[in-house]
Amino acid sequence: MIAIRGVSLTAIAFLAYKSADEHQSLNALPDIKIREIAWPLFVSGLLFAGISLLTVAQNRLDWLIVSGVISTVALATYALANKLFEIFQLLIGVFLTTTYPWLCQDNTIGGLSSRLSFLFRSLIAAGTMIALLGMLVLPDFIQIVFKNKYLGIELLIRILMLSASFITASGVFYSILVSKGREKMILPITVIATGLQLGLNLFLIPRMAANGAALGMLSLAVTTLIGLTFLVLKETLIQSSTVYRIIIFLTTLPLLAFFLANLGLSIWICVPILITIGIILSWYILFEAEEKIMVYAHIKFNSFAGRNRHA
Repeated sequence: MIAIRGVSLTAIAFLAYKSADEHQSLNALPDIKIREIAWPLFVSGLLFAGISLLTVAQNRLDWLIVSGVISTVALATYALANKLFEIFQLLIGVFLTTTYPWLCQDNTIGGLSSRLSFLFRSLIAAGTMIALLGMLVLPDFIQIVFKNKYLGIELLIRILMLSASFITASGVFYSILVSKGREKMILPITVIATGLQLGLNLFLIPRMAANGAALGMLSLAVTTLIGLTFLVLKETLIQSSTVYRIIIFLTTLPLLAFFLANLGLSIWICVPILITIGIILSWYILFEAEEKIMVYAHIKFNSFAGRNRHA
């Protein structure tokens, strides 16, 4: 998605910029020169193209290192676990793409509107929970489907889905920054995170095989989240209290889930425990008192309306 956006913006802006000598203005906007419109689009396109190239490096260099340093068998195991991680990324991306136009229309000063803020925190809660549930359930699912074909995949999935639990918040912060025209600030964060991941991959993969690549992906997820969190706080794009609530939630629940996953309990015990803890933490950490009152009032109103219809 980022790559398509980058290439499209760059190509369109370049063509418009080159034709500026022949056509000095747009018919729809006669007072605005084409170059004045094309240049910002051209720069944004290059930025998105750069981010997309780094994203490709993040998602595929580890495959090459595992294949070259360890073996193709290790690569097959890592590739399967990584694909589960990427499927989760895709699902979160669909939701974020759907909500992106709402972000562009939001003109609230000093943060998001209350409705968008509530929506995105709900998405963070749901996305984090789904990733952590995957950490518990997917190893057993792979074992049932493939038997003992992918030995050692359990730890890989747990590390990668732990990484995935940070992706929803990073995606929300990324979308907010882009919607407010701050894509230039994202590129240095992407460069730093990619460089750190590459360094860890080169160091860890020869020593820990595919588990080293999974730890490199975890470092990428955490570094990206820290960098994007810094940017949204610096630019005052989200209320600071909201950001702190999100960080506390993302520090608490994934650690509890990872600890729960390594207790050796049945998933039929772990899953209900995680869902219960996740709902409680989401409710009491992510959302403020006024929002809880709003939700209670909404539920009460719908319940009353339902009884009236049946009556």
